[in-house]
Amino acid sequence: MALGSTAFAAQSRNQLRAQMITSMFGRRAGMDSRDYECGEEDTRLPVDNISTTIPTSLSPNGFSVLSCTAGTSVAHTLLAPVSGIYKELIQISSSTAGIAVQFGPNAQIVTTAGSSFNQAVFAGVGHCASLACISTSTSNGPIWISASPSSPGLTYSTY
Repeated sequence: MALGSTAFAAQSRNQLRAQMITSMFGRRAGMDSRDYECGEEDTRLPVDNISTTIPTSLSPNGFSVLSCTAGTSVAHTLLAPVSGIYKELIQISSSTAGIAVQFGPNAQIVTTAGSSFNQAVFAGVGHCASLACISTSTSNGPIWISASPSSPGLTYSTY
């Protein structure tokens, strides 16, 4: 069935705001009857711009933009996350030397290629990894689900 022949109802911001049960800021933001936030414009997330080849700690949520032009391989470290957050790693530099993001020795990245990885290596402009942390078990380390498959410019490995 084509999308054009599918019926769906759009919801404006005012319609969402009318569904608020608990208001946080007047009618600008609140919670609906199913405990979802509604009414606000959007949620803003941190953006790290990594422009240095010196190993750097990356925030565990939001976006990390890898803009460094490494002449040799460099490794950055992702800080410990909390369950239920998203992380986007994006390489915008043209470096093909390999920019590694290490997720911690006990971390586990689950990808289409397997689940025994704890680092992502970027080797070319435009590659990105969309990640979600589903567990932060203290005995095994965090578990990240990657929606981005391996490619010639994005590989998952163990350090």
